[in-house]
Amino acid sequence: MDLLPEEVLLQIFSYIDCKTLVSVVKILCRRFYELLSIENNWKFLYPEIGSNQEYYNIQDYGTDKVLYYKCTERRFWGPTNQDISVDFLRGSVGAVDVVRIFDQGRYCLSGSRDKSINIWSLDEQLRGQRLKYHIGSLMGHNGWIWALQEHNKIVYSGSWDHNVMIWDLNADGKLIHTISDVHSAAVLCLQIKDNILCTGCHDSAIRMFDVRDYREPVHEIYRHKRAALCMTLYDNYVITGSEDKSVIVFDTRANAILKTIKAKASVTTLYCDYDQLRIGVRNDVQVFSTQNGSFTELEPISEIHDKTITGIYHDLSCMITSSIDGTIKVSEASKSPNIIRTLDHHKSAVARIDYRDGILASASSDVSSTIGIIRRY
Repeated sequence: MDLLPEEVLLQIFSYIDCKTLVSVVKILCRRFYELLSIENNWKFLYPEIGSNQEYYNIQDYGTDKVLYYKCTERRFWGPTNQDISVDFLRGSVGAVDVVRIFDQGRYCLSGSRDKSINIWSLDEQLRGQRLKYHIGSLMGHNGWIWALQEHNKIVYSGSWDHNVMIWDLNADGKLIHTISDVHSAAVLCLQIKDNILCTGCHDSAIRMFDVRDYREPVHEIYRHKRAALCMTLYDNYVITGSEDKSVIVFDTRANAILKTIKAKASVTTLYCDYDQLRIGVRNDVQVFSTQNGSFTELEPISEIHDKTITGIYHDLSCMITSSIDGTIKVSEASKSPNIIRTLDHHKSAVARIDYRDGILASASSDVSSTIGIIRRY
């Protein structure tokens, strides 16, 4: 092997999948290690890696990990001349406004304007048998379902009927509790982490409940001036976006507001991971560094869509966004990102997306009440 030119070795490596290169080939000998430690060589092997103008320091997460993410994710989403298979789930009468993947990608929840919560199996063996995807419904709300979360087979649903309902999937979807007479308006977002359930409401309030006792909120925040539209829990922070053009970062350790971020318009969606907070404002994405609790504004990503953004996901390799323009876009996670793939399988506005465990679920507000499922594996 010592006699082979680098160009020949790289050509041989091009026939080996990324995971094997990182976990096996790279540690076989010193020469392989050195070759596979050079980023330009990876760009030769995987041109879809794209630019290296990330918002984050690659060394903070490990070069091998970042390269693996980039190679696997971007190779799946591109090239654009390669079709991506989409499964469509239909079963609601009204538009679907929220989806949630759970149980390691085995199931999906959807919430609809027909007041139902549907449970879908994502078993690949059921492909082509659409009626068998639907395995049950949770009925009880008297308003549109706008927020869904799942934790340890317990489902939490928020609705325009001002209630939060808690369902036990281990007991065939039994309704085990209803938080009523607490929210004075529609529950538009909710998140669950450990023993804390957080809700955001059309009355602008953020409420926190101990899941062991739902009778009264343990904390209420009244800093937003208009509806709380979106929410995430990250580290020790409760982060909420509002129609009042602001994002509030609440520190649960200090039991106080850490920072208020001003946006250009209503904050319609947000996502926080890998030390970055990304928020959807009109058709732009504003980016903030969360390192050391700073929430420092970084260079924004402008006009990623033609119309308002409704969903955001990002990791070390890519960013996925949805919009009322009817598209889902997969782009590089870097500054001034190139679009890797534009998905337009929905016929009208995409209301929400959820991406986890290699599965992308998207909710449509069109008359066919469609849920799109794309599997990366």
